[in-house]
Amino acid sequence: MKRMSGSGSPDCDAVMESISARLDGEEGRVTSARIERHVETCPGCRRFLEDAVRLNRLLRLAPAPEVPDRTPEILRATGPARPSRAGSMSRSRRVFEWKAVVAAIAVGKLAVGLPGLVGGLHGGSHEHTLQHVAAFEVALGVGLLLAVWQPVRAVGLVPLLGVLAVFLAGGALFDVIAGRAAILAEAPHVLDLAAAAAVWRLGASASAAVAWRAQV
Repeated sequence: MKRMSGSGSPDCDAVMESISARLDGEEGRVTSARIERHVETCPGCRRFLEDAVRLNRLLRLAPAPEVPDRTPEILRATGPARPSRAGSMSRSRRVFEWKAVVAAIAVGKLAVGLPGLVGGLHGGSHEHTLQHVAAFEVALGVGLLLAVWQPVRAVGLVPLLGVLAVFLAGGALFDVIAGRAAILAEAPHVLDLAAAAAVWRLGASASAAVAWRAQV
């Protein structure tokens, strides 16, 4: 349907479309000079031009709607959680607990090894063999104490302790089944298995605590 001005000129549609196009920053079919001449004699198109200019100004000057700041919510949903002080204390406490376990096993190793190490100094060949075993127990005890002192490096002892524990415990079990040894006599080898597991847990907990603190 044609939009006609008060004068009913057939050019009104083209003029109004060109007015709208120019207000939108586009080129219209009618030149600016022709539009000006047309609106001087056409009340309808002049009123359309005035209304269009007024509406365009209102739209440009209207304030943008206020948008709530959802940055914290988005960061919580997408970003990594910041380490909390409670989490750091929990990890430190876990490291301390495993330190205590490894230290207790180290003391047990030293308690088993030191008497045999001292007592075998003036004995025969059998005592000399026991002295070697005792020296090995003392060495393990010292190694466990070093793991307590430097828990991050404790993981390096796990392969040695693991292989040692498996062979010693396996040999002890075989001797008990064969009737060559009593269960109580081979019970200390359980300590070797406990040492390997505790050192592994100590090293893992210490590494996790260091990584956690690095994010704070």
